[in-house]
Formats: sequence, C-alpha cells, structure tokens
Amino acid sequence: MLAHAHAPPVTSGSDPLPRPRGRVRERASLASRFARRLLSPADGGEGTGGIRRRAQSCGNSSGLALTIAASLALTAACHRPHDPPDSSVAPPPPSCALSELTLTRFPLDGANGRDWMINNYVDLDPSSPGLADFRGRTGARARTYDGHQGLDIDIPSFREMDDGRAVIHAVAAGVVEQVIDNQPDRNITCAGHWNVVRVRHDNGFEILYGHIRRGSARVRPGQRVTPGTPLAIAGSAGCSTQPHLHLEVRDCAGQAVETLRHDGAWRNPPVDEPPSAVMDVMIVDGDVPEVAQIKDPAPDPTVIEPDGTLGVGLSLAARGGDLITATLVAPDDRTSTQYVLLDDHGARRFGHWYPRVALAIGTSLGRWTIEIRINGTRAATRTVTVSPAREPAATDDRRPAVNSRARTSPRHRTARDRHRSGSPPPSRGSQSQPAAPAPSARASPRPRDNRTASRAWDRLPWSRQ
Repeated sequence: MLAHAHAPPVTSGSDPLPRPRGRVRERASLASRFARRLLSPADGGEGTGGIRRRAQSCGNSSGLALTIAASLALTAACHRPHDPPDSSVAPPPPSCALSELTLTRFPLDGANGRDWMINNYVDLDPSSPGLADFRGRTGARARTYDGHQGLDIDIPSFREMDDGRAVIHAVAAGVVEQVIDNQPDRNITCAGHWNVVRVRHDNGFEILYGHIRRGSARVRPGQRVTPGTPLAIAGSAGCSTQPHLHLEVRDCAGQAVETLRHDGAWRNPPVDEPPSAVMDVMIVDGDVPEVAQIKDPAPDPTVIEPDGTLGVGLSLAARGGDLITATLVAPDDRTSTQYVLLDDHGARRFGHWYPRVALAIGTSLGRWTIEIRINGTRAATRTVTVSPAREPAATDDRRPAVNSRARTSPRHRTARDRHRSGSPPPSRGSQSQPAAPAPSARASPRPRDNRTASRAWDRLPWSRQ
C-alpha cells in the first residue's frame, strides 16, 4: 500500500485541524508527496488527464492499478485521522475562579430560625484568639469561634436526625470524591472522627458536607450530582456538640472560603439574623432537664400524675437579651409562670440557646397547656394531661403446697436434702421425735374483709402509667 487508510490531510496554515504525530505524520507526508507528483503538472506531474491517458495506453490492468494507486493517495491525503486521543496531553487546568461557582440552593429545607439556624460562620481573623465574621462583628459578638472554616447549620435536636427530616442537598453541581459514613453520630462533645461527603466542582473548588448521620450517605464516589441532589442526613459525628451540618467551601489551594462575603456566590443567600423563634420543645415528668436531654430528647410524656413537677427544655434560635416566658395554664385557666433571660452580658449575639425551667403541676385533673413566649409574643405551645395513677391489677400469689413434715423431720429428709443442708444422716438407733408441723406457707387469696384488704394493698408499690 502507498499510504495508511487513516492518514491525515494536508493542511494549510489557516486549517484548524490538528497536525498528525509520529508514524502517521510520516505516512501522510509520503502520501501527500505522491499525490502532488501525480496530480500537479506544475511540479512535473501528469495531472488527472495524464493519468487517464497513461492508463489507456498501458492497457486495462495497468491502468486500473495506476488509477487505484492514485485514488488511495488522494484518500489518504484528504481525510482526517481517527487515531485515539493522545493520553499524554493533560486537560486544561480548572479556572479556580469563585465567579464560576454559584451555590444555587441552601443545603437544608425548611425555615431559617425554625427548622435550622446558622450558629457559626467562617473565622476571618487569622490571629488567635481573635474572632471576626463576614459581617464585621468581632470578639464576643462574632458568630464564630477561633479557627472555624465553614458554616455550622444547626438543626433543632436529634429528633430531626432520627426521623430523617434533616436531609442534606447538594448546593452546586460537581462530582463526589469522598464518602465516609461509618463513624458514631450522636456526639455532644468533641470526640472521634467525622462522617463527610466531599464534592469537587468543575472550577476546582470543593465543598465538604460534614458530621452526617452514620449510614445515611445517598451518593458514592465518582457520582455526578446536581443542585438539590440528596446527599445524606445531618448528624453529630466527630468533633460536634449538637446535631448540625458543617458546610465548608475550599478553593484550589485548599483554603476555606467565606462565600457569604462575595456577592453572587449564593443565588439566595440566607438571612443573617432572622426573628427569634422556638425550634423545639421537650418535656420531662420531673425536675429541670439537663442540656444533654434537650439536645437528645426522649419522647414527651402525654399523661402525668397530679401534684408533680413538669420540666421544660427549649431549643431556641434567639438573641442574647431576649426574655423567655414559660406559662403553665391549668384546666380552670389558672396560670403559673417562669421567666428566663438569655443573658450574654450585653453582646446580643444571635445563636442557638437551650433554656430550661421547672413548672409545678397542681391537683386539677385534665389538660394543661404550656405556652412559650419570646419577648411577649407567643412562639410555641404544648399540652399534657394530668390524671391520677391507676392502681395495679390484683394478682393471686398462689404457691404450691409445701410438705412441712418432710422439711422439718430428719427422718423424712431425702439424701439430696441432707446433702444440701450439710447435716449428717440420722443413726438407726436414734428415737428423735418429729417436730410439730409448721403452719402451711401457702398464701391465702385476697382477704374478704375490706379493712384487711386495704392494709394488704397499702404494702404494694404503686406503678406509674
């Protein structure tokens, strides 16, 4: 053959087609020179007419061979090669421009201040222990802590994690590079390692979704995501003191970026300080609950006994200086009130608060209402029913009859009984008289006399329902 079937064309300086490489280039050059000599009379060639005349003069077989050779040369010179791309050519580097990264949606659904709240921003003060957030607040007013590199988006409590309501969505398009979701997820102190989903975006930036719930990842490495793709459930894995999402944006150099300080980075940026609101209310049948109980609450009781104490814990998105009022309204509309001042020494910092109170339950039976107000405005209500404790059902403590003679008379003890008691077997010559039989240990049924019955029931413990 005169030329390779996939040889590249002869290109001019203005031709945008890529030049062939290596052996393909050599074959293309040979094919090109051969085609020019055959087709160009100016270079001493015969041209198409000369080829046709030579084919006629040489006979059919010679002419056919010459025509085929010329055709192959023309085909090799005029067609683009289909060689595989050269793997040695690196793709163009990412732009690493923040202007090319747009966060098109917020990672959590719901209302700001009720279903989630931003508790901490990126610390923009490089000095330690200096603090500064993107709004220019410093010191005690700054909503961050020393060295923090992302947004801490708190959810009300572990209830939202357990029932799967706190779904995390991708805020921008990209490719998942890392998924870790096998670490414990119920921390209220800084301990262990976190669970995280890391997404790389086309411009080189990466976004970390941290502290997710164990086993909740819905994506895998290599998967491409779009804005709104469900990624995982918010949790509290690793160095975390309450359930939340740590959202961190890193540039191509691996440095944290505070996207809220750049106009256009968020399509709809979250409000910095929404109105103070109640995110969750938890109730316990007892004294003032601990903060850990508010973060990880048990199911609220629906029925409690009269003349007791009702503990109330709140998960609030509020400001320092707000006045929290907890009012207990009895079925007859009588009220008792407790006041809590969110005191942060005048800093008026917006944050996640966990106030708690104890309210005395009276003897009135029926439905009681707990009203929570923030600065006089009602923010939440809960109800509980006060009902007397139920008496336990009667039980018949019947026991099998006991052979008292066998237990008291050595003569009638079996070898096993003597072995257990350690007493020696009786001698054959002993004439010991059996002791008088003891009264039967058989329990009597419930007494018929009411007075005796009441005394017997008073000794039983009461069970709470």
